[in-house]
Amino acid sequence: MHSKQVLVQVFERRVLTYTPSNPSGWQVEAGNVGQHYYAWRYVQLGLTATTDPNAPAAWTPPPPAVNVQASATVSNPSPTDGSTETVSGTFLNNGQGVAGVEMDTTWHDKTTTSYCSAITGSDGVASCSRDIGGATKGYTVVIDVAFSWQGQTYTASTSFTPQ
Repeated sequence: MHSKQVLVQVFERRVLTYTPSNPSGWQVEAGNVGQHYYAWRYVQLGLTATTDPNAPAAWTPPPPAVNVQASATVSNPSPTDGSTETVSGTFLNNGQGVAGVEMDTTWHDKTTTSYCSAITGSDGVASCSRDIGGATKGYTVVIDVAFSWQGQTYTASTSFTPQ
């Protein structure tokens, strides 16, 4: 059996050890204790502590990854002049609607660009409408839809062609 001399000094959150037989640069070592050790050992690694101190830590899987789906539709793909067109955007995460997500739309007509915005409801749906009087007949108006959520932008697109 090999014995080593180790001098230990314990503080509230840290422990220092001095081992004279260690190589230079490794004679003084520090470690976390208490809540700091727990956070370092378990929380940051996504692990869960067990009640048996000798048992290996059990891994707890992280929450499900973000699985965002953004989509958009129009109320009428072939509206007549002077009517109102509504774009509806749907924002889902893991198949569930997300409330409070900002939806910004950009409507690209042949001669103009228009905008409208809305916020998703509890079902993840937001809608905004525009009067399309004066839209170029037979020209496909593309609507770009952008959802801003948790610092990311998610996009979708839809269109209609005035008759």
